[in-house]
Formats: sequence, C-alpha cells, structure tokens
Amino acid sequence: MVEMTRREILEFGLAMEKKAKAFYLAALDVVKHPGARQMLKELAAEELLHIRFFERALKGEGLLLEDHLPPGSPSAGIGEHLVAAEIRDHSDPASILVKAIGREMDAIERYQEWASQVPDEELAGLLRKLAAQELAHKDRLERLYEEEFLADN
Repeated sequence: MVEMTRREILEFGLAMEKKAKAFYLAALDVVKHPGARQMLKELAAEELLHIRFFERALKGEGLLLEDHLPPGSPSAGIGEHLVAAEIRDHSDPASILVKAIGREMDAIERYQEWASQVPDEELAGLLRKLAAQELAHKDRLERLYEEEFLADN
C-alpha cells in the first residue's frame, strides 16, 4: 500500500469524481430507458457534489460533505459477479450498467483504503462517508440491473 499525502488523496479523489461524472453523462448518449436515464442524471449530479467537496477541500475551505443518500434497501450484491467490458458507442444498456457498477466498486475500495491510511481522523471519516455514498450508488445501479436484465431469468 502506497502512502499518500492529504493533498494527493484530495487531488486523486477530485480526478476520480470528474471521471465518474463524465462517464454518467456520456452514458446518457447510449441509454434510452427512461428510468435508467433518470438514474444516470441523478448519479452525475451526485458526483458533482463530490467534485465540489474535493474542490473546496483543496482550496482549504473545509471538509464539508453534503448528505445525499437516497432511500432504499441494499441490493443483492451482484456487482461482484459481473464482468465489465469497455464502453463503446454501440454498447447496450446492460453493459453500461455493469461498467458503472464496477466503477462504483472501485471508488468504494479506494475510499476505504485511503480512510484506513490517513492519520487525520476528520479526513478518514469523510472518506468513509464518501465510500458509503458510492455504495448507495452501486446498490441503485445493481437494483436497476436486477429489475431490467435479471427479472425474467
């Protein structure tokens, strides 16, 4: 495990969240299902909140992270069993959801790892909160995948 400074964590987190937001916005060009489109828009907006958190933290404006966890129960955890392919212009909605689930799983793992590394308890707590928010994203995506692509199987 590579030790990272507080600033490096904040900069890397900002870059991750910008990529996540861009991914969700790009997926809107492919996904046509109204419910999935709405969820992608909501997730992009939530990633924007994370971007603003990291930007404020990098400017020294504090470590305030808005709560935006949507209501809902955890999914069945199917993401651990799905294999994501690279997203292309012709990717189907199922592939996009699988890729999104994988991206959220990576973010959860990263934030949890960083939280266990930093001696700054305030930052560690906020990284755990970010991991929980990404877990909520993953659960929403998994529930949509289950409803749309596994319900009849």
